[in-house]
Amino acid sequence: MTTAPETLTLSRRLSPEQAARRSAVVAAARTLAREGGYAAVTMQSVAEHSGVGRATLYRYFASKDHLLAEVVLAWGADLSTEL
Repeated sequence: MTTAPETLTLSRRLSPEQAARRSAVVAAARTLAREGGYAAVTMQSVAEHSGVGRATLYRYFASKDHLLAEVVLAWGADLSTEL
């Protein structure tokens, strides 16, 4: 019998400063994606546009795709609010 691998999920509350940095990162990625598509969104360019270091990006997002998934969620929330 095969057992499923165990999954560890951690959650933590962000301080107001951390939440603001994370929001700035998502906003920068959203702008870059809008202007240049998937290829324009690099962790380096997002870091430069949001004013944070790359290490900070990886604290909040494991990868570019993880970051872009969050961008899509934020876009969907905005669209839902507008409708």
